[in-house]
Parts: sequence; C-alpha cells; structure tokens
Amino acid sequence: GEHDLVFRRRNGQPLPVVIAHAPLRDADGELRGFVATVRDVTLQRRADRERSQLLAAERAARDRTELLQAVTATLSTALTPDQVLDVAVGPGFDAVGAPRGSVMLVDDAMLVPARTADLQTDGVGAPMRIPLDEVSPLAGVARSGVAVFYGSRAELAAVDRDVLDRVRADTAALAVVPMAIEGRTLGVLAFAFAESRAFPIAD
Repeated sequence: GEHDLVFRRRNGQPLPVVIAHAPLRDADGELRGFVATVRDVTLQRRADRERSQLLAAERAARDRTELLQAVTATLSTALTPDQVLDVAVGPGFDAVGAPRGSVMLVDDAMLVPARTADLQTDGVGAPMRIPLDEVSPLAGVARSGVAVFYGSRAELAAVDRDVLDRVRADTAALAVVPMAIEGRTLGVLAFAFAESRAFPIAD
C-alpha cells in the first residue's frame, strides 16, 4: 500500500513523501520481509496547490463575469437615469464585492451625491457635496478622469492625512472610477471595502 507522511528536513521545512511498501516472499510463499520506497512529492503537492488556486480563481472569475453580465443586461433595459443609478448602486457594487459605495455627479464645480449605499462621507461614508478643488480621492478622479485604487488605509493617508477623517473607520480599501462620455467626466463611482485588498487587473 501507500501512505502519505510528512518528514522534516534538517532546516525544519516540511518534506511531504509517499511511502509505498510490499511484502517480500520466497519461492515457497513465506514472508521474508518487506520492500519499501520513499518518494519525495514536494513538487507534486505544490503543483496540486497551484492547480487548486487556479481553479478557485477561475470559478471566482466565472461568477464575477456572470454577475457583470446580469448587471449589463439590467442596464440595457434601464430607461431613465434613475434606473441606471439604481443598477449601479445595487447590483453594480455587488459585482465588485463592495459592501458600500456612492455615485457622485459633477454639478457646478461640485460633486453631489446621486445615489449612495450605506455611506456617510465623501463617497465612503454620509452623502455630502465635495468641491472639485478639494484634496479628496473623489474630487481628484473627477478632475483627472483617471481611476484610483487604494488597497489600504495607509495608501489613503498618503493622499492627505485629512482624507482619513472623512472616510468611515470601517473602510479599509477604496476604488474610485470616473464616469465619462466622450472624454467628459460626468461623475465618479466610489466603491468602499471593509478589508484591505489588492486590486487585480480584473477589478
């Protein structure tokens, strides 16, 4: 039979092995001993883990794609700006795994809340008007038209220490993307996350 065991290398690192053994008999069928082999399966176990991680990532990407397709289908039936905003704030935030978020529109040198989902400050907490010239992730994106991604509170603080005063304490990561038509920024979408995170290209 075969048995999985884990030995320890001299440096303390685990050494996964498979031990295979079989009885050794003489010509009369008498048991004379056993023969065993020990096979290092470190690379095989690593490949198994990587395969499992890739399959999990593929499932997550498939689930996300299906959700985004559902959001797209719903958006295609929206007839009014209010219906579009409803989709953006509900299923749209769900599609990226953001528990909170906000849609802010540019109006007379200000960002004004159009829709929010569980927010309190400038796109990550209570809806408020934000001057476009303010030092703020949302105002910065509205001015530049370039999305920003902050994977942690430390990255947010690097923008300006005062920014943290306007961000909910339970916001650990923030993504802000522009809404634009033909090069003109109409507003921003802010996605707030409860845990620090990396933002992969898929996001």
